[in-house]
Amino acid sequence: MANVTKFPTSAQSVTGGITGGGTVAWSNINNIKADDGSVASITLSSSEKSYVLLAGSFNFGISPLATIDGLVISMERYASLSNSIQDVTIRLTAYNGTYVLSDNQSTSANWSTTNGVVTFGSPSDLWDRTDGISVNILNNLEFSLTCVNNNYSSATGYVDYVKATVYYSIDGVKFSTSSLADIRDGSTQIQKIYHGSNQVFPDDDPNSISWSNVSGSSPITSSTQTFTGLNTSIPIRLSRTTGGGTLSYVLNGGSPVTISSILTSQYANIVSISNNDTLSFRLEYNKTVTTTVSVYHANKLNGTDTYELLAQFTMQIT
Repeated sequence: MANVTKFPTSAQSVTGGITGGGTVAWSNINNIKADDGSVASITLSSSEKSYVLLAGSFNFGISPLATIDGLVISMERYASLSNSIQDVTIRLTAYNGTYVLSDNQSTSANWSTTNGVVTFGSPSDLWDRTDGISVNILNNLEFSLTCVNNNYSSATGYVDYVKATVYYSIDGVKFSTSSLADIRDGSTQIQKIYHGSNQVFPDDDPNSISWSNVSGSSPITSSTQTFTGLNTSIPIRLSRTTGGGTLSYVLNGGSPVTISSILTSQYANIVSISNNDTLSFRLEYNKTVTTTVSVYHANKLNGTDTYELLAQFTMQIT
């Protein structure tokens, strides 16, 4: 399924009202708006409760045609003392915490003394909302949290960032890594859908990969490309034109794997690529040779294999 992740552009420390804030305000609350090591903090004496930490204005930019499938809130945080800072309320709210959008999701978890990321929700979790989460609700969405110190000693809680990931489909079309839905404009099958400049269907498409032509003495090595923005692993197919020499690919800096034959079919040598994997090529020969390397992204349309050319470049031993 497609997803989008955003940091809040608004951060507040508020008390009172139906969100149940306490008596101690958060310091440097705006630091929760970015993953940069700068933290918001709160120091609580024994049994003291925090103001409400509010993160909002995520600006997801999701099409009003979308159906929301789930929501995940991620928070990087830690406490100065074990068994001290503990969640009290975790909710979705709106309008500066004055309107509650979800039940309390808190499990009264103690904050770890080791800095780490905790998550609330899942790609299929609508936060106990029987009527779901609409795009209009997302436009006003806030994440609200309060905490308490259950230790006899004073303790401090630290939050580096809050971010939200929305999982969605459009017009009921579920996104799949194994096949594409049969979406048509008349008799023409649609292979890609964009929302603004962002491709949302299919959601895993490494279309920014580009190798440069390379030449020199044997062996020669191509530039290394990194595949980013992938939600799941995808099949990549490699090919070369006729020519001599040994052409190999190198995945994640490992040992070269020979592309074993000169291919008459352009679709062979399948490599599974995951997010942040790196791929390069190596050509060896004892005389002058030129070969063209092609990299394809494999899809399925109506159960039939199809291949989208991602990159094509030449390697030449001079």
